[in-house]
Amino acid sequence: MTALAKPKPEPLSPALQATAKLICQRLGTTTTHLVLQKLLYFCQMFHLGMHNEAVFPDDFQAWTYGPVQAELYHALKDEPDFIIPPETLAQFRGDLPAKSTKLVNAVSKVYGEKSIGELIALAHMKGGAWEGVYEPMRNNLIPKPLIKKDFEIALALEKQQKNVSR
Repeated sequence: MTALAKPKPEPLSPALQATAKLICQRLGTTTTHLVLQKLLYFCQMFHLGMHNEAVFPDDFQAWTYGPVQAELYHALKDEPDFIIPPETLAQFRGDLPAKSTKLVNAVSKVYGEKSIGELIALAHMKGGAWEGVYEPMRNNLIPKPLIKKDFEIALALEKQQKNVSR
């Protein structure tokens, strides 16, 4: 009996590589997979919401702990302790337009200071894209229009929190 060959993972787009590298450079040498995945998702969410276009073309899937860019996860999963070292990222190529670089830096600064629990909670927001497509063990695709809708939900939540704190 012949074993079925596993499909080759899709190559990472240059824009995804550039975004991941920029986030990790901004956060320093202790970036973990989980943090990187959440920040990539928030960068995509904000870029779709503010510029009506994706910062990178690569898709996210709904995994247990939130949105995951699967090809990037598989490319980096063998790093010890799931810490992504700078030398691994040195091989990443690609550039971003100035507006995208500015957004990635801003998202990394604001969300990079949050705990992993806070990041997971934000990615699992009530009525959000992940919640809408997640099924255990299915790794369903999260469509970009739903990610953009997360931006609108996040803005509404922020506005609501500001009104409560007045």
